[in-house]
Amino acid sequence: MNLPTLPTDNLYKFMALSGLAIAVFSVFLPLTRMSEIRLNMLEIETQLEVLEIEVKYQENNIIDALVNKGNLSPKEKALFRNHLIDLLNKDTMLKEFDEQSEPIFNPEEQASFRSRSIEIRKKIAEVKGRHRQSVALLYELKSYRWILWIGGMLGLVISFFGFGFWYYLIQRPNDMLLRKHIRNHKT
Repeated sequence: MNLPTLPTDNLYKFMALSGLAIAVFSVFLPLTRMSEIRLNMLEIETQLEVLEIEVKYQENNIIDALVNKGNLSPKEKALFRNHLIDLLNKDTMLKEFDEQSEPIFNPEEQASFRSRSIEIRKKIAEVKGRHRQSVALLYELKSYRWILWIGGMLGLVISFFGFGFWYYLIQRPNDMLLRKHIRNHKT
């Protein structure tokens, strides 16, 4: 992107346009960056929700496999399912089944459940880490909000004085001189 060059033929014009550039960039850049970070945070929150759904699905698969392993009546299956859900909510289900002397699942099933569980937990940890980074960046940008206001106001003040000086000290006398020249030329 090619940026236009500021005029250097007149200090006041340069001051006026530089002030406008400072004001625009002081406001525009932080606001666009904050917007990008907010969108990133929304994307990360969506990824977390998807991973939570995957975890619930994986947990239900494990519970279904456990309930269907035994020869239980429908009532016993419902009680066993509720017991497993309670253990899962306490985060002790895997530990309790690891401590059993007789494994419920064959080694391939255990390895599959464990690897899938580890994979999902890794994804969750990565997404949470990215979310924490985005939150930190957002707070950092919010803490620099004063740059937005000071830079914007300073740019507008410089621009105001630059345009004022340019008009009153350069342009107005030039216009008067031109009118005088036109009048002298007519006569």
